[in-house]
Amino acid sequence: MKAVKLQAPRRASVVEEPAPIAGPGEVVIRIDATGLCGSDLSTWLGHHPFRRPPVVLGHEAAGTVVAVAPDVTSIAPGTRVALCPLIACGRCASCRRGQENLCLDRRVPGVGWGGTYADFVTAPADRAFPVPDSVSMTAAALIEPAAVALRACRRAGLGQGTRLGVLGAGGIGTICALVADHLGAGPIVVTDISGDKLTRLAAAVPAIPVRLPGEDPVHA
Repeated sequence: MKAVKLQAPRRASVVEEPAPIAGPGEVVIRIDATGLCGSDLSTWLGHHPFRRPPVVLGHEAAGTVVAVAPDVTSIAPGTRVALCPLIACGRCASCRRGQENLCLDRRVPGVGWGGTYADFVTAPADRAFPVPDSVSMTAAALIEPAAVALRACRRAGLGQGTRLGVLGAGGIGTICALVADHLGAGPIVVTDISGDKLTRLAAAVPAIPVRLPGEDPVHA
C-alpha cells in the first residue's frame, strides 16, 4: 500500500508499506478521508514532543472496514466508520480513574500505531465507530476534532444565553463556536490574527469576529 511518510522534519515522501493485517480484536480500515491536525504540523516542523520521524502522520480519519479478525463480531466488512485515535493501556492510574485520554502508556497513530496518511490502517474494533450513510466521509473524519470541541463546551457549562469568548479561529476554535451556537450560547466573540480565518468562521456561525492585534477583544 501507499503511505505518506515523514522521513525528517519538513521532508516527506510517498512510500510503499506492507498492507496491514488484522490481529486479534482488530479490523482493517481503508482510509477514505483524513484531516490535518496542528499536531501533524508540529511533527512536520520537528517540534512535537513525542511523535518523531520517520513516521506516517495523520489521526483524524474515517473509512470503510475491509477485513476483521476471526474473533471480531461487533463490526462487519463494509461498515463505514470514524476512528477514535487512542488506545489506552487500561492499567495505569489514569485509566483506572476512567481518564483514558491521560493514559501514561497510550498509543496513538504515529506512536505505536500506524498513521492515517495511508491506504489502510488496523485498529481495535472498539476504536472504530459506525457512521450512517447520510454522513460524508469528510464530515466523519472531523468527528474526532468535533469531540474535542464538544467536550470543551460541556466542561465550560455552555447553555442558552451563555456569553462566550473563543481565542483563535482555527479548526478547534471554529468547531467550538459552532457547538456553542448549537447549544444556544451567545453572543460569541472569536479572536484571531488571521482575517481569512475570521471571514470563514463568520460565514458558518453568527459570531463577532475580532482581528488581533488591532481590535480590542475586551471591548467586543
